[in-house]
Amino acid sequence: MTVTTLVSIGFSQGRFPVSAGQYLANLTMLNSLPNIENVDVVYWTLWAELRFYAMIFVLTLIGITRRRVIVFLWTWLAATFVFEAGLLPDATDLLLNTQFSHYFIAGMALCLIYRFGPGPGPQSILILLIALGNESPAPSDSRTASASATAQKSTARQSSPSSSRSSPSCS
Repeated sequence: MTVTTLVSIGFSQGRFPVSAGQYLANLTMLNSLPNIENVDVVYWTLWAELRFYAMIFVLTLIGITRRRVIVFLWTWLAATFVFEAGLLPDATDLLLNTQFSHYFIAGMALCLIYRFGPGPGPQSILILLIALGNESPAPSDSRTASASATAQKSTARQSSPSSSRSSPSCS
């Protein structure tokens, strides 16, 4: 973060200004809450990942078992649908991470299939996610329109590197 900020200030000739407040907010990885822009566009993933890891931390406290993970995935997927239908308050998206939830859910389902073999729970989740795809929200939906605008600003989206199959862990 510091190197990126120094390079932006020192070498961008004013094209990528970074304020002290923006820099400090980015250090917390909570800069998306008050809508403070990322110092570097590639940091867009950090907010989504932080929320995902917070959910996994809670799951870890409860105790991770195959059954609990499957229940967690189905619950998260159902809650995402309910949110997208407009039946939950906007604040719940802070937890649900609906813009990226299908990617995290699919990744966890693939991990279960890799570790435990095919089964009805994870395979059903994947089939449902593949069938639904990554639909863009309707333009009239104000809740997701701002998320779409934010996503369009992030032009440098990259997929995460794939894991090696040499280890049975899904980390």
